[in-house]
Amino acid sequence: MRFPTIVAVAVLFVTSACGVLRDSTVATVNGTRIDDAAVLSLARSTIITQNAQATSSGVVARLPGSVGGSSARLAAFVMVQKVVLEQILRSEGSSVTAADRSQAEEDASTLSDRKQFADARAKGAFVDVRAAQIAVQRVMARRYPAPANATSDAAVAAYFAAHRDEFPDQRCLDGVAVPVAQQGTALASLEGGATVKDVVANTALGAQPLSQDGGEVCVSESQMSNTSLRNAVLAAVPGRWAVVDVRDEQGNQVADQNGTAMVAILRVNRVEEQTAQTPAVVTTIRQKLQSQAQQGVDAKVNAQLKKAFEEADVDLNPRYGIWDPTSPDLVTPPVGPVAAATDRPATSIPATLGG
Repeated sequence: MRFPTIVAVAVLFVTSACGVLRDSTVATVNGTRIDDAAVLSLARSTIITQNAQATSSGVVARLPGSVGGSSARLAAFVMVQKVVLEQILRSEGSSVTAADRSQAEEDASTLSDRKQFADARAKGAFVDVRAAQIAVQRVMARRYPAPANATSDAAVAAYFAAHRDEFPDQRCLDGVAVPVAQQGTALASLEGGATVKDVVANTALGAQPLSQDGGEVCVSESQMSNTSLRNAVLAAVPGRWAVVDVRDEQGNQVADQNGTAMVAILRVNRVEEQTAQTPAVVTTIRQKLQSQAQQGVDAKVNAQLKKAFEEADVDLNPRYGIWDPTSPDLVTPPVGPVAAATDRPATSIPATLGG
């Protein structure tokens, strides 16, 4: 996969007045020079090439070896990102820790085992970038912690009261499907005290449980997709077994995998009203509240990172493309192939070497 960015950011296209970059310089970011050695190694690595759109547009010519435009652009952005993230860390009075780097090296080892890196230099570049990402995530989590009371009992109760329709009552039932010819025998067994599992165990009846384990299942109206079955469950008298002629939406009687027509025999045991104390409801609401709280935190983090990229003074070598804040990839292809000043023209490189 592509190096995971912490957020998708829109970046302001800022050019510096330093003039034309020398060929071995990929970019300068706030005065920090990015050399092409790591970028070219990354651009040849599977982790980059599998995620870069194949194209020969904006081919980079640099000996030894040549790499195509899209892979080089993605690799260039990865290294620009590293510099910006490191500067964010400095502005927060922090830096990459040994623990951050250890986690990055562990991630790199996993990728290395899958032959994702062209060479040791590419792996080292990945570790540098990944460590910066992990460090910024750590710093941002400290700066913008999730509200401590976001998932409290009071918050759960308030959400439940405001979204009561999301938690309809549930009907808890036992049920079994049997061939039409066996419905009388199966019904008599169930009414005589046999369990669904007992009926299923009697292979002569050819029965199938309505739940995976043959036990009771609790469902709401919206969870029952079959209209005839849903109507039967809603109309059922709790505590009584009933035979249900289940039809599909076209009116055809349902059948098993062998084409044998089947009916359902079910019993609604009870109707459970959902409350703000129902365990499943509490779990669902807390997950929703946690997600909402995290979205709020993410918005703050995104704003800070976006500002850092907008304020970055990025001077990108035109052989790699254009630093474009309107593009999701940020580094877009140049208008046409750009020849290096000291290397052979990019137009001499076969299109098959595109990234």
